[in-house]
Amino acid sequence: MARSKLVDFVLEGEGPNLKFVEIEDMDGCSINVGESIDKGDGYTRIRVRIIEEEDWMELAREEAAQCWCDNTTKDADMDLALVEVIARKIYHWIEIAAFNDKNTDYYRGLLDECAKHLGPEVFVCDDGSISEDPLRAKIPSLVSELMTIVSCCTCIEERTRAQCAKNAAVKQSIVKGTGN
Repeated sequence: MARSKLVDFVLEGEGPNLKFVEIEDMDGCSINVGESIDKGDGYTRIRVRIIEEEDWMELAREEAAQCWCDNTTKDADMDLALVEVIARKIYHWIEIAAFNDKNTDYYRGLLDECAKHLGPEVFVCDDGSISEDPLRAKIPSLVSELMTIVSCCTCIEERTRAQCAKNAAVKQSIVKGTGN
Protein backbone atom coordinates (compact mmCIF):
# COMPACT_ATOMS: atom_id res chain seq x y z
CA MET A 1 0.00 0.00 0.00
CA ALA A 2 1.26 3.49 -0.83
CA ARG A 3 2.30 5.70 2.04
CA SER A 4 0.43 8.94 2.56
CA LYS A 5 2.22 12.24 2.09
CA LEU A 6 1.68 14.88 4.69
CA VAL A 7 0.36 18.30 3.76
CA ASP A 8 -0.18 21.37 5.92
CA PHE A 9 -3.32 23.48 5.64
CA VAL A 10 -2.08 27.00 6.39
CA LEU A 11 -4.64 29.18 8.15
CA GLU A 12 -4.41 32.78 9.26
CA GLY A 13 -5.99 34.12 12.43
CA GLU A 14 -7.50 32.40 15.45
CA GLY A 15 -10.80 30.92 16.55
CA PRO A 16 -13.82 31.84 14.43
CA ASN A 17 -11.76 34.33 12.39
CA LEU A 18 -9.62 31.67 10.68
CA LYS A 19 -8.90 32.31 7.04
CA PHE A 20 -7.52 29.68 4.65
CA VAL A 21 -4.19 30.75 3.13
CA GLU A 22 -2.77 27.77 1.24
CA ILE A 23 -1.80 24.11 1.32
CA GLU A 24 1.93 23.36 1.66
CA ASP A 25 4.00 20.22 1.17
CA MET A 26 6.36 18.92 3.86
CA ASP A 27 9.05 21.37 2.71
CA GLY A 28 6.76 24.39 3.10
CA CYS A 29 6.16 24.91 -0.63
CA SER A 30 2.67 25.89 -1.74
CA ILE A 31 0.96 23.10 -3.68
CA ASN A 32 -2.26 22.66 -5.59
CA VAL A 33 -3.76 19.40 -4.33
CA GLY A 34 -7.45 20.00 -4.68
CA GLU A 35 -10.28 22.33 -5.44
CA SER A 36 -12.57 24.60 -3.49
CA ILE A 37 -16.17 23.33 -3.22
CA ASP A 38 -19.08 25.57 -2.24
CA LYS A 39 -22.32 23.70 -1.59
CA GLY A 40 -24.23 26.87 -0.75
CA ASP A 41 -24.53 25.98 2.93
CA GLY A 42 -22.21 28.72 4.19
CA TYR A 43 -19.17 26.43 4.32
CA THR A 44 -16.32 26.23 1.86
CA ARG A 45 -14.76 22.84 1.44
CA ILE A 46 -11.33 21.96 0.12
CA ARG A 47 -11.60 18.68 -1.78
CA VAL A 48 -8.30 16.79 -1.91
CA ARG A 49 -7.77 13.77 -4.12
CA ILE A 50 -5.82 11.02 -2.40
CA ILE A 51 -4.37 8.47 -4.77
CA GLU A 52 -3.74 5.00 -3.40
CA GLU A 53 -1.38 2.55 -5.08
CA GLU A 54 -4.29 0.53 -6.47
CA ASP A 55 -5.50 3.70 -8.27
CA TRP A 56 -2.20 4.41 -10.04
CA MET A 57 -3.17 2.61 -13.24
CA GLU A 58 -6.46 4.50 -13.41
CA LEU A 59 -4.57 7.76 -12.95
CA ALA A 60 -2.08 6.69 -15.63
CA ARG A 61 -4.94 5.97 -18.07
CA GLU A 62 -6.49 9.38 -17.36
CA GLU A 63 -3.14 11.07 -18.00
CA ALA A 64 -2.58 9.05 -21.19
CA ALA A 65 -6.04 9.96 -22.50
CA GLN A 66 -5.20 13.62 -21.92
CA CYS A 67 -2.68 13.32 -24.74
CA TRP A 68 -5.64 13.66 -27.13
CA CYS A 69 -6.74 16.91 -25.43
CA ASP A 70 -3.61 18.78 -26.41
CA ASN A 71 -4.04 21.49 -29.06
CA THR A 72 -1.77 19.59 -31.44
CA THR A 73 -3.67 16.27 -31.11
CA LYS A 74 -7.26 17.26 -30.25
CA ASP A 75 -8.50 16.53 -33.78
CA ALA A 76 -6.89 13.06 -33.92
CA ASP A 77 -8.93 9.94 -33.18
CA MET A 78 -8.08 8.38 -29.82
CA ASP A 79 -6.43 4.98 -30.14
CA LEU A 80 -7.38 2.96 -27.04
CA ALA A 81 -4.54 0.47 -27.55
CA LEU A 82 -2.08 3.36 -27.66
CA VAL A 83 -3.70 4.91 -24.57
CA GLU A 84 -3.07 1.62 -22.74
CA VAL A 85 0.58 1.48 -23.85
CA ILE A 86 1.15 5.09 -22.78
CA ALA A 87 -0.67 4.40 -19.50
CA ARG A 88 1.64 1.46 -18.72
CA LYS A 89 4.65 3.73 -19.32
CA ILE A 90 3.16 6.42 -17.09
CA TYR A 91 2.34 3.80 -14.43
CA HIS A 92 5.97 2.71 -14.45
CA TRP A 93 7.09 6.30 -13.83
CA ILE A 94 4.50 6.71 -11.05
CA GLU A 95 5.93 3.57 -9.43
CA ILE A 96 9.48 4.89 -9.69
CA ALA A 97 8.44 8.29 -8.32
CA ALA A 98 6.65 6.64 -5.37
CA PHE A 99 9.70 4.45 -4.66
CA ASN A 100 12.01 7.48 -4.79
CA ASP A 101 9.64 9.46 -2.60
CA LYS A 102 9.62 6.66 -0.04
CA ASN A 103 13.44 6.60 -0.04
CA THR A 104 13.57 10.39 0.24
CA ASP A 105 11.33 10.28 3.30
CA TYR A 106 13.47 7.52 4.82
CA TYR A 107 16.76 9.36 4.33
CA ARG A 108 15.21 12.68 5.40
CA GLY A 109 14.22 10.93 8.62
CA LEU A 110 17.78 9.67 9.14
CA LEU A 111 19.18 13.17 8.58
CA ASP A 112 16.65 14.65 11.00
CA GLU A 113 17.58 12.04 13.61
CA CYS A 114 21.30 12.86 13.21
CA ALA A 115 20.58 16.60 13.25
CA LYS A 116 19.06 16.34 16.73
CA HIS A 117 22.54 15.49 18.03
CA LEU A 118 24.18 18.57 16.50
CA GLY A 119 22.78 21.00 19.03
CA PRO A 120 20.23 23.79 18.91
CA GLU A 121 22.04 25.65 16.10
CA VAL A 122 20.58 23.22 13.55
CA PHE A 123 17.12 24.64 14.30
CA VAL A 124 18.05 28.35 14.04
CA CYS A 125 16.97 30.11 10.83
CA ASP A 126 19.03 32.88 9.21
CA ASP A 127 16.64 35.49 10.65
CA GLY A 128 17.16 34.08 14.17
CA SER A 129 13.78 32.39 14.41
CA ILE A 130 13.61 28.79 15.60
CA SER A 131 12.40 26.11 13.20
CA GLU A 132 10.28 23.19 14.35
CA ASP A 133 12.28 20.88 12.08
CA PRO A 134 16.05 20.71 11.64
CA LEU A 135 17.44 22.87 8.85
CA ARG A 136 19.03 20.12 6.77
CA ALA A 137 21.21 22.55 4.81
CA LYS A 138 23.10 23.26 8.05
CA ILE A 139 23.98 19.62 8.71
CA PRO A 140 27.21 19.48 6.58
CA SER A 141 28.78 22.58 8.16
CA LEU A 142 27.79 21.54 11.69
CA VAL A 143 29.22 18.03 11.15
CA SER A 144 32.41 19.64 9.79
CA GLU A 145 32.68 21.82 12.93
CA LEU A 146 32.05 18.77 15.11
CA MET A 147 34.76 16.78 13.30
CA THR A 148 37.23 19.66 13.81
CA ILE A 149 36.50 19.59 17.53
CA VAL A 150 36.81 15.79 17.65
CA SER A 151 40.10 15.98 15.72
CA CYS A 152 41.49 18.56 18.16
CA CYS A 153 40.38 16.45 21.12
CA THR A 154 42.05 13.41 19.57
CA CYS A 155 45.31 15.33 19.14
CA ILE A 156 45.17 16.56 22.75
CA GLU A 157 44.38 13.04 23.94
CA GLU A 158 47.33 11.59 21.98
CA ARG A 159 49.68 14.25 23.36
CA THR A 160 48.38 13.61 26.87
CA ARG A 161 48.92 9.87 26.49
CA ALA A 162 52.45 10.44 25.19
CA GLN A 163 53.19 12.79 28.06
CA CYS A 164 51.72 10.31 30.58
CA ALA A 165 53.85 7.50 29.13
CA LYS A 166 56.94 9.70 29.32
CA ASN A 167 56.13 10.69 32.92
CA ALA A 168 55.55 7.02 33.83
CA ALA A 169 58.92 6.07 32.32
CA VAL A 170 60.66 8.84 34.29
CA LYS A 171 58.92 7.73 37.51
CA GLN A 172 59.89 4.11 36.81
CA SER A 173 63.54 5.06 36.28
CA ILE A 174 63.53 7.10 39.53
CA VAL A 175 62.04 4.20 41.43
CA LYS A 176 64.70 1.85 40.05
CA GLY A 177 67.37 4.43 40.83
CA THR A 178 68.45 4.85 37.20
CA GLY A 179 66.91 8.24 36.58
CA ASN A 180 67.71 11.80 37.58
